[in-house]
Amino acid sequence: MSEQIGRCLCGAVRFRLAAAPSEVGVCHCGMCRRMCGGMPAVGAEISPPVFEADATLKWRRSSAWGERGFCAACGTSLFWRPVGEEWGWAVMVGALENPPPLKILHHIFVDEKPDFYDFADDAPRLTGEEWFAKVVEILRAKKGDAYADKAIEMAKAAREKE
Repeated sequence: MSEQIGRCLCGAVRFRLAAAPSEVGVCHCGMCRRMCGGMPAVGAEISPPVFEADATLKWRRSSAWGERGFCAACGTSLFWRPVGEEWGWAVMVGALENPPPLKILHHIFVDEKPDFYDFADDAPRLTGEEWFAKVVEILRAKKGDAYADKAIEMAKAAREKE
């Protein structure tokens, strides 16, 4: 795979990815839809990028477990990552320059999808609960049971606040 270049709308945040993504996930949760102006967020899992310019890159903790990177100058949504982690980053594919053809890997939080749009593909569809169960499996494998159990408690607490 070849290197991939990305940037925000105004160009104040510019970055390079070691490899261009080939798959994307589509998130239909209310938080992502608000971030994207009403439509689902389309992100690709990446390793942390190499920044060529990042003076206006700001991070906002959007939940107990995630934070979103955006350009403070133009407002472009650029990244999502787990709080305090260097793995699990996602780039919003709209920030990529000339991305390769991308395949939808899955749709998540389909139970929060509004009625004003429909699915046009047959990619797997997971509810929020199903997605969290999958994430917990990944956390158990990467970080161990104690870490995964803490993540479950954080997610429950966050859901109770909604």
